[in-house]
Amino acid sequence: MRPIVHIITMGLQNFVRNAWLSLITLTIIILGLLMVNMIISADYFKSSIVESLKNRVDFPIYFRQAVTEAEVAEVVKDLQNLPEVKEVQVRSPEDNLNTFSSNFPDLSQDILPALDGNPFYFSLIVKTEKLENYEAIVNHLTQAAYAEKIEAKDTTVYKDAANRVTEFTDKFNFFALIFAAFFLLVAIIVVFNTIRISIFTHKEEIGIMKLVGATNWYVRAPFLIEAILYSFVGVLISALIIYPLLLVSHQSLQSFFGEINVDLLAYYARNFWQFFILQFVGICLLNLISTALAIRKYLRV
Repeated sequence: MRPIVHIITMGLQNFVRNAWLSLITLTIIILGLLMVNMIISADYFKSSIVESLKNRVDFPIYFRQAVTEAEVAEVVKDLQNLPEVKEVQVRSPEDNLNTFSSNFPDLSQDILPALDGNPFYFSLIVKTEKLENYEAIVNHLTQAAYAEKIEAKDTTVYKDAANRVTEFTDKFNFFALIFAAFFLLVAIIVVFNTIRISIFTHKEEIGIMKLVGATNWYVRAPFLIEAILYSFVGVLISALIIYPLLLVSHQSLQSFFGEINVDLLAYYARNFWQFFILQFVGICLLNLISTALAIRKYLRV
């Protein structure tokens, strides 16, 4: 137990003793972690927006005038057998007329009385499990035997909306990933040099320890503890920066996205330990590798 306490104490002393170097090292690590969290946030926004589009988009299929209710039921049955289809709603000519009258009351009062009967026909509203599945449904309807019964079908607007969201977030993630990799690379270099300076100040002490029979592990351990401290404190401070920012920006984000269900604060709260542990383990591995390389030459006496 005593050697372990001594190792931990030496690691803490090295961390505190090099205050300015520790501050610079932690700053670089924190900047890298903030960029990583920006990527996580952007991916969450993309998923939330696409999910909202998927739930809100109604892909309409309009039938020709001569199509009967029985023929519409046949199409519905066929669509429901497709794995891409989540739900199919049938809208009668009366339903479509009522919807038009509700959405355009002035226009319906001016036009509908002059028409001979109901100008609307049967239609379907199709929902899928994934937004990109609409194109597969369109292709199926085009090739099906009843394709001539369908007046119109178009998913371009939905596909374009999803593509724009995905394209923007993918570009953002790409550049954020470059910045994160840059800061993490700089962090590794800074940790490497910080540990080397710390080792250099203990050069004589390490030599004496080796001469009296200390193992490589015993010599290396305090510096590994120091690297772990950099990792833990860096992740902890980045979390202490991120969560107040999320609290302050929560209402603004809710207002900006409107009816789209975006709650980044709740997302981070649900996954706090997962994010904390994964980021700590990731940065810790990088720092430990850097430390092991830095101390390697000093283990030869």
